[in-house]
Amino acid sequence: MVKKERSKKNRHYGILILIITLIGMLLEPSYPDELSLKGTIPLSLAMIAVLILVVWLVRKVTNKEKIFEPRLPLTRVELILALLLAAYFIGLYLANGNIQSLLGISNHSLNLVISSAVVALGAGFFEEYFVRGYLFNLTQRILNRYAVQKYRMTTIAIVTSLVFGLIHLGNLGQGDASMVTYQQVFYATCIGMVFCAIRVVVNRIWVTAIAHFLFDFSLDLTSNTTEADSWLKIIGVFSIVLILSLFLLILIDRSIKQNHIQELKP
Repeated sequence: MVKKERSKKNRHYGILILIITLIGMLLEPSYPDELSLKGTIPLSLAMIAVLILVVWLVRKVTNKEKIFEPRLPLTRVELILALLLAAYFIGLYLANGNIQSLLGISNHSLNLVISSAVVALGAGFFEEYFVRGYLFNLTQRILNRYAVQKYRMTTIAIVTSLVFGLIHLGNLGQGDASMVTYQQVFYATCIGMVFCAIRVVVNRIWVTAIAHFLFDFSLDLTSNTTEADSWLKIIGVFSIVLILSLFLLILIDRSIKQNHIQELKP
């Protein structure tokens, strides 16, 4: 009876988190050319208020963001893989052109700067707390229901990263060329694996949310991209982080089994 009540309560929280997340994302001031600064500021403040509520709700149902108590110890190989993954991710960030974009911040209107920052903040925190937070926790509970004990972190990472990638299909109706959107789905799935690996290693969601925010924060964020890159380039660049993340998670799963490390009850 207690288990059923807990399951029902978590389901209600999940619906509430989804609804509030969608409301928060709708409040993002995405088009500074169509909205004045006087409109952007209250909209941004409203979005941030909703974001704080989502973070509070997700923390409430995810053991305050923790998967393990305490944080997982890493073997030397796992640590090296984690550092390689972090270094490659930083390289992707630098190649993404965000820093060059932000260096010209004085040439842009305050409205564009605020809009870009708030949209990146919303993407970083709403998506991370919903996908790497609530959906991660939900997948843990589903695996528990079917008594799946092998390679749990890897399985959860694959499932939630695929969902994260598919979420970007929503851009098909927002002016982006179809091929650009399909490429977004692919590289978002790969980056999702990176964020899952970070989530497991650091045992917190807020770290991935900040990394996601920084990766997205650019003064070109609110503009629509219609020119697709070469698929060969996209696959070549992002497959590396996918493989590194996958290997790291598999090794961590093996360490969890060998050391009999228990997850906190999701």
